[in-house]
Amino acid sequence: MEAANAAISGGVSVLEIVVSTPGVFEVLQQLVNEHPTMALGIYPVSAIGGFQYI
Repeated sequence: MEAANAAISGGVSVLEIVVSTPGVFEVLQQLVNEHPTMALGIYPVSAIGGFQYI
């Protein structure tokens, strides 16, 4: 939650939270309540088809 608030305070207008974040739904609900006009979302890392490491 601290990182999200710091990002918002720094001017970030769109915030995406990784679904593996502990308490992700509680964090998202709190952010929606505190910042109702902000674009917020969660991202399921498991949906990524694959990574290529270089």
